[in-house]
Amino acid sequence: MKVPIDYESAPVEIQEIYFAVCLLFKIDIRNQCRKREYVEPRTIYFALCRELTPYSMTVIASFIDRDHCTCVHGLKVFSNLMETDAKFREKTKKALYKCCLLLGSDYDNTREYLVDNFPQLDVKQQRSIIHRVKFYIHENMSNVKTPAYA
Repeated sequence: MKVPIDYESAPVEIQEIYFAVCLLFKIDIRNQCRKREYVEPRTIYFALCRELTPYSMTVIASFIDRDHCTCVHGLKVFSNLMETDAKFREKTKKALYKCCLLLGSDYDNTREYLVDNFPQLDVKQQRSIIHRVKFYIHENMSNVKTPAYA
């Protein structure tokens, strides 16, 4: 199901993750292209939004003009790529790091930990870190910076 979302009134957390992923990969993930260079960042966006925000798959997918089924499929693809592709894990680490930069100074130690150790962790440990980041963001929404993109 796709819900029309006004991009200016969309949840700030989803906007931040969207802009972070787009800036990191230097593409617009709203593009309808099915090339790998667009699909991988889109799956990273779906996973980060799902793990770091409390919003439904419908809202997450609708923000980039997709159906919620696309989000479900993207999460499956993300899981498979995290288990099998080291380069994809590195890209995800960078995207997660960039999303962590959107928070205040309380995340200094976590940033250093993620940068130094994230690739060496197994998938279960990575998910645990993502879950803790999600909980922290949910509990401290007032610390999330507003978008400062032109």
